[in-house]
Amino acid sequence: MKKKLHDIMYRCYEMGMAFLFIVFRIFPIKKNKVFVNCFGGKKYGDNCQFIAEELHRLDPEIKIIWVREKGYDFVVPPYIQCVKRLSVRRIYEYVTSKVWIATHYLENYVKKRKGQYFIQVWHAGLGMKKIGYDAVAETNVSRRGRIALSSELADLMISNSDYRSEIYRNAFGYQGEILKCGMPKSDVFFADKNGFRKEVREHYGLDKDAKILLYAPTYRSGRESMTLDEIFDLDYSRAAETLKKKFGGNWVVFVRWHPKTIGTAFASKEIKGGLNVTEYPDMQTLLLACDAFISDYSSGIFEARFSGLPCFLYARDRKEYEDKWGLNYRLEELPFPLAETNDELEQKILSFDKAPDDRVWEEFREQAGLVETGHASRDVAELILIYCK
Repeated sequence: MKKKLHDIMYRCYEMGMAFLFIVFRIFPIKKNKVFVNCFGGKKYGDNCQFIAEELHRLDPEIKIIWVREKGYDFVVPPYIQCVKRLSVRRIYEYVTSKVWIATHYLENYVKKRKGQYFIQVWHAGLGMKKIGYDAVAETNVSRRGRIALSSELADLMISNSDYRSEIYRNAFGYQGEILKCGMPKSDVFFADKNGFRKEVREHYGLDKDAKILLYAPTYRSGRESMTLDEIFDLDYSRAAETLKKKFGGNWVVFVRWHPKTIGTAFASKEIKGGLNVTEYPDMQTLLLACDAFISDYSSGIFEARFSGLPCFLYARDRKEYEDKWGLNYRLEELPFPLAETNDELEQKILSFDKAPDDRVWEEFREQAGLVETGHASRDVAELILIYCK
């Protein structure tokens, strides 16, 4: 009964929002306005951040509107104006913006006007997890409807590889233009690391010579109330000691949960043997400050490899995860040492050899048609400015 009532109320909400999309058409489209929806208003970051900052650098007169979800108090630059996600004004900004940028699917009630331009900037590059229709059951009519609408309304999608472009075609049914320029958030990996290393160490009160392992596993829905040991069993202290044996130095373990946990109690839980850095605003800065990276099924491992870090896969629940969510790769095919237990992980770290690891990575890059140029943000921003004239 409660679910039925909830469904009725949400349907009424969608109808109200759809009505507002029509009503606000009495206002003209403002050519210099860009509307950004990053992770449903839960953060300032990812590809959207780097595009927005480059837009402002190229043209300070561009007006940038950023969606903010209630309870998420992230900081934005002074030239960006935030709008509440659950507000009438958000719809007004949607309807009157020349360009839309979004990391995820549009809501079912969204209506695009003639002359508006929508860029779908999916947050992952060489993503491991299945997405789009491949990840949503046919019975989930609402979510599949959002996928279809987003693909239909998108004028452009951003890719960093032939492999990713093919996923857009197959998993989204997208037939529009794809700009293979790289991921805007990866541009930072072409910068000097030293400033980022200093910034992160000072932020967490670490010695300037401290070495950092970043562990960033992917999201597991419905487990926020469980203890961390029930979900993850990586032995942080053992990993740090093993890295010390292999590479020298004193190691600190950073643990960063998926962005979907930001603002939840899960994101602030204390971690025995490590520091919880989930609330740190910028993943790219953390990657540039770190010295090694471990994940399971997160696309972050590809970004970490772009920055030259030794990367390891630790996937103790791989069969369960593959059965429930699905992966685009067989883990054995990826260019990263793979472990399913703490014993195996220790062996993989101790036997790590940079030269053959580099060769395997380059072979994988060539096979995937991977392109990261260091100027993807500028490429996208310049294209947006063409449509804002």
